[in-house]
Parts: sequence; structure tokens; C-alpha cells
Amino acid sequence: MGIFGPGRHSFQAPPKSMGEYRVIGPGGVLKYIGKTVDLYRRYLEHRRAGNKMGPSDKFGWKEPKPGTTRQQLTEYESAKIDKHKPSLNRIRGGGGRLPKT
Repeated sequence: MGIFGPGRHSFQAPPKSMGEYRVIGPGGVLKYIGKTVDLYRRYLEHRRAGNKMGPSDKFGWKEPKPGTTRQQLTEYESAKIDKHKPSLNRIRGGGGRLPKT
């Protein structure tokens, strides 16, 4: 059983809660996958820094089911990074570095 309920990522204003997020570039290109304890704060950080989000990028997010632990979210993030290999991810989640290509 997954840590998320059914449905796709939301592209509405993110809440101040734990979750998984994705930065989607023009044409639907998945650029980055991350997790955070505060989706709203992370959205603002990426917007301000501009290193993961450009002006035309979208920030999609999902909140996990109640009771989900940070460890479970980290494992989920790592699996999704390994599966999709987003271009801007330099770690596998949880601090595991990807080899430089």
C-alpha cells in the first residue's frame, strides 16, 4: 500500500505541510523530485533561488497519508528519482549521491 492516496500532483498553492514535490518544465519535462516537511517554504526557496525552477516551470505536490514517517517519504523519493532520473537531481534522496555523468 502506498503512502499517497489516489490522484495526481496538485499545481495549486502548496500547503505548509510535509510532502513530495516535482518541478515540471515546459513540455511536461520532469526536472526535479524532492521531499520536504514544508511544501510552501520549499516552493518559495526554489522560486527565489532560481536554480531548480525557471519562470515557466510548474511546482506539483502531494501530501502523504496521515501517519507517514519522514523515512517512508525519503524511501519514496529515492525510488521515484531512480525511476525517472530527473535532470536536476544530484542526490538520490536521503543524502545518497548520484555518480557524475
